[in-house]
Amino acid sequence: MARSVVVAIGAVMLTGCVSTKVTPLKESDVATLQGGKVTTTTRPVPGFVAMTAGKAMFGALGGAAMAIAGNNLVKENAVPDPADYIANELTKGFADANAMTVASNGNVVATAVKPADLAKQYADADLLLDVQTTNWSFAYFPTDWNNYRVMYSARLRVIDVKKAAVLAEGFCSRVPENSDTAPSYDDLVNDGAAGLKKELVVAANYCIREFRSQVFLPTTVKSASTIR
Repeated sequence: MARSVVVAIGAVMLTGCVSTKVTPLKESDVATLQGGKVTTTTRPVPGFVAMTAGKAMFGALGGAAMAIAGNNLVKENAVPDPADYIANELTKGFADANAMTVASNGNVVATAVKPADLAKQYADADLLLDVQTTNWSFAYFPTDWNNYRVMYSARLRVIDVKKAAVLAEGFCSRVPENSDTAPSYDDLVNDGAAGLKKELVVAANYCIREFRSQVFLPTTVKSASTIR
């Protein structure tokens, strides 16, 4: 039962990112944006699911407990949403390559989905990078209940604010395989959830590389920092 619960929950959480389109940014669109302002969205912290074998034994009630435990873990240990880091890194690299100014987003929290609504919220910019976490969670391996993997997925949309139109989009998903270095539950949650934070940085850097290769042309973005 525990295994089936984990598989079912994982499948639901990963469904959204699988269907996301991948559309590279056109060089002709980039040319019209050079010298303008680029900013990023800030979105509400998404729900985090902490899957453990003990809770999985309780079916639907266990699933609810996993969500509560995960959200508490994130809140109590100030675990940052990787989407903000991803967006900032991509934005800095794109701005450097295209003589654009990185503008403050004014701490506006984006709850809208439609480009037209987002364009109204971030009207002071010319270009908007909308990075949204679609899943962050951890779970034990189906064949190894003592070790865990941190799963992460996100989507990116590059939005022309003045036209209220999506110019490009992409997605990333990281689901580690079992290995000798896979962390235990204690490794993830102890010391202020240091292990979880470390794994999320690895996932975020993976997504940065994916988005750069999928969405941005080599000539339209520079590496803003050394990706670990």
